[in-house]
Amino acid sequence: MAQISIPALNIDLPAAEAIIAGVQGDTANAKIFAIKTKTGWKVEASVPLKNAVWDIVPAHDEAIGFNVHLNGASTADRDTKLIWSVFDPSDASYQTPSVFGKLIFFEVGQEAAVTTESTPTEEPAAVEIDESVTWDSREWSLVWSDEFEGEAGTPVNPEYWGYDIGGHGWGNNQLEYNTDRVENVSMDGNGNLAITARKEKIDGLRCHYGPCQYTSARILTKDKMEFIYGRIEARIKVPFGQGIWPAFWSLGANFADVGWPNSGEIDILEYVGKEPKTVYGTVHGPGYSGASGIGGNYKFEDDVADDFHVFAIDWDPNVIRWYVDGKLFNTLSVNDLNNRKWVFDHDFFLILNLAVGGNWPGIPDDTTVFP
Repeated sequence: MAQISIPALNIDLPAAEAIIAGVQGDTANAKIFAIKTKTGWKVEASVPLKNAVWDIVPAHDEAIGFNVHLNGASTADRDTKLIWSVFDPSDASYQTPSVFGKLIFFEVGQEAAVTTESTPTEEPAAVEIDESVTWDSREWSLVWSDEFEGEAGTPVNPEYWGYDIGGHGWGNNQLEYNTDRVENVSMDGNGNLAITARKEKIDGLRCHYGPCQYTSARILTKDKMEFIYGRIEARIKVPFGQGIWPAFWSLGANFADVGWPNSGEIDILEYVGKEPKTVYGTVHGPGYSGASGIGGNYKFEDDVADDFHVFAIDWDPNVIRWYVDGKLFNTLSVNDLNNRKWVFDHDFFLILNLAVGGNWPGIPDDTTVFP
């Protein structure tokens, strides 16, 4: 299996540390790197956002990565610039949101100079992809399924599913508090799983913006049912409404060890209520995550929420194909990553969730009906 990466050229700039300042004028110890890219140079500085002087929790913003408001960023005796760079998910700060962030203060009139020789890299050989594969061109052997056959109001099978619980925004400023209550996720008695978002306030539930206004659920097969390669599919009827964001997706089982996006993420289905006829299929990995994820979309003639549809991927060692009701709408192979690392070569676990609000779908409005 081919794993392709671009060697990064990292150069320490100790002289530049003298021009790095933190909150209240204290010096912030930071590592500065200059990294060669295809279009030039990228300068990065990693500064913990939690130490003896300050404790700042950033909020996600899809346009620039992470946005932080710092008191004293510009004072009468020091004019400064706050410069962001692409964050490094291998940094330990990625594992703890309260210390997550890369920033650098450059005092006006001082610059960091870089001189180095670049090392040429060889273009990897293209991997041959079988273009004859279609939805029904291969036979499959079922290795696992959950038909959600249970009495109405009963919880999911604990042998297969666990819960992500909380209301910290889930990296996207989502508004819901995800619970393990049957009021939010349970069987409906007709062979379906119902994930229900509710507009409600429950005493003691706190979200990143204050008392939570919505509840929902996010279930996952992590450490229970994990897979590498094959066809993964689900028959789903999405809800309709501004600010509603259902998803059927997967994360690399090594997520706890390497963090996101190094673990890889495959979004089999994403839908946002403000685009009633469109669904998305996307991958995220190192160098192509967040708003830079790589994917495609499928447009229906009628609203997606009008009926059930089968959303699926065929996942092979070097290629992923996305389907809706057996129709191919997107193909991505290792050859499409432009030397970025293909991280879809290990076990993944599945996630089903219904988010409320967030940077992409926006917030619910008066037209959004709950539950």
